[in-house]
Amino acid sequence: MFTRILNSFSVFVSLGFWGFSSLISCVETQMKAEIIYRNQGNPDLSYVLPLALDQRLSSIRDHRVLDMTVVDHGRLGDRQIFDLQVPDLQVPDLQASDLQVADAQVPDLQVPDLAINCDQPEICNGIDDDCDSLIDEGLDEIGNWGSCSYSSDCDESASRSRSVRRCMAGQMVQDTETDQCSRNTDGDILSTGAWGSCGYSNACDESASKQRDVRKCSGGRSVTVTETGNCSRDTDGDIVTEGTWSTCSGFADTCDSYGTQSATHRVCRNGSAVNENASRTCRRASRDGVSCGNGCCLSEHCFNPCPI
Repeated sequence: MFTRILNSFSVFVSLGFWGFSSLISCVETQMKAEIIYRNQGNPDLSYVLPLALDQRLSSIRDHRVLDMTVVDHGRLGDRQIFDLQVPDLQVPDLQASDLQVADAQVPDLQVPDLAINCDQPEICNGIDDDCDSLIDEGLDEIGNWGSCSYSSDCDESASRSRSVRRCMAGQMVQDTETDQCSRNTDGDILSTGAWGSCGYSNACDESASKQRDVRKCSGGRSVTVTETGNCSRDTDGDIVTEGTWSTCSGFADTCDSYGTQSATHRVCRNGSAVNENASRTCRRASRDGVSCGNGCCLSEHCFNPCPI
């Protein structure tokens, strides 16, 4: 049997006979009687409480066994504090003449160093250290969340964790918390290929399309799709095919060296190829010395008489 002797208590015992009541104070000195408390829920745990009275309780013989309730209030300074709730004490063989309450002397209860220091910080010990009616509050140490462990670039659900130290039952306990992560990756571009050539239908076509491969996220997976883009250009006046130029002709006179020549080209107009006549200036060999009437040509002019 485990027996614990309490150093100092105040116990109020109500004597339920002849209307008398007595205050019995327990101290470490002047022991004249004892009350044994037996825990009905745990018979191996009992408390021996010393009772001190100047009035001799001659009728209490062989230790009275009482049923009491003990409420543990924790530590106060360096003391362990309990409340004892004692039911009515029925003592059939105790005579009123044996109990001289008026002459009872109750010694002062000396409780040194029981002042509560409410300026001390709260620590993890199961006690309200700072007297705010809260026990072990604000002591949890919570780390930062780690990164979400997505399995791929397109994955939309994962988990993350963080380290936590919590005060539990007066001790700091290390733990790991996990949390769910979620995101929307639908449509995210992972990579793009190069554009292909524009598919113009002919040499004069001014609008067309082009394509390229794109890796993107869809439904939490990576897929490859073909993306189409638009092409545009200005072809107006572009020569599709060039016609054959005619011989140089149309000179002003015999001595003239400059004439014209013509050709029919296939030319782009409004996105289509059409025939279009073209002309250009042409030049023949120098006419100097060539006869012109009674003279000769010199520097594009006819001189008579001929100077050369």
